[in-house]
Parts: sequence; structure tokens; C-alpha cells
Amino acid sequence: MSRVLFNQDGITVGPDSVGYKLISDALVFGGGTTTSTDIAVASGFCDNIGDREMVKSIPEDVRIGALNEIKRKIEAAVDRVKVLYRVIVSFAYSSFSLRWVGMYMHS
Repeated sequence: MSRVLFNQDGITVGPDSVGYKLISDALVFGGGTTTSTDIAVASGFCDNIGDREMVKSIPEDVRIGALNEIKRKIEAAVDRVKVLYRVIVSFAYSSFSLRWVGMYMHS
């Protein structure tokens, strides 16, 4: 549902989105806005959404560039979650260790 913009400077995916207007704005539904849904349909990932004929005009370099940008964003999000997980686990371990040491010292 993220907007896909392309020009001589490159390809961007999001952060703005068509949101609830997907079925009226996306190319696969006859709209005039290229979205990540259009890229997915044009790439063959979603055959049961909208009309695939409506996205055949998306240039191959735009489609591949958008897929690469989507992949990059997903990888970055996963990396952020990994770091957050490590911080939470470290905090939980430290907190548990401090409680255990405190219990041991008060015995």
C-alpha cells in the first residue's frame, strides 16, 4: 500500500501510503498511483489481487528497483528488531542476575 515513486533521482517506496484508498488509487484497481501492491502483482507474487493487465506498463527497471528497495527496508526493520531483542534479553538477564546476587547477599 506504500506509494512507489520513480524519477531520474531513483526509486522510493513509502513512507506515505494510499491506505484505505488502495482499491481506488492503486494501478491494479484502475487508479493512477503506483503502489507496493502493484509491484507485488506485476512481479507475480499476488495473482488474485486486482487486474494484472493494469500493471503491465510498469517498466522492468522500476519493478526490480522497487523490489530491491522493499527488501532493503524489510532487512533494516529486521535488524532493528534483532538489536531490540538483544537489549531486552541483556536487560532481563542483568535484572535477574542482580536479584539473584541480592538474594544471596541477604541470606
